[in-house]
Amino acid sequence: IIDDTYSANPTGFLAALDLLQQTPQGKKILITPGIIELGRSSEEIHQDIAKKAAKFCHKIFLTKPDFYDYFKTALSKEEQRKLFLIEDPVELLKKLSPDLKPQTKVLLEGRVPAYLKKNLLRK
Repeated sequence: IIDDTYSANPTGFLAALDLLQQTPQGKKILITPGIIELGRSSEEIHQDIAKKAAKFCHKIFLTKPDFYDYFKTALSKEEQRKLFLIEDPVELLKKLSPDLKPQTKVLLEGRVPAYLKKNLLRK
């Protein structure tokens, strides 16, 4: 688990994705609410993040609906199958469970629910 939950900014988010991409083997999963307070550049930044993540992530989970449309429109129909909007942390853990193997890499980016973070770190 790559825990980058303290604070999210575009440069740090993209750097964390680079780190996730470079990790060897296994599935790669992104979990994020997105980045708040980006103003007019929000759509472009979230679409850049979505495109980059879709290149190598097996699944992308958004924990808030705020930027879902930005992610979705940036992705091809095939890539959209990797994108999930799940706000309930209990439901998200259930959806993640089949993928949580020793080789799986998970990037937690931005303020994800404390319950989710705590339970992922236990696994």
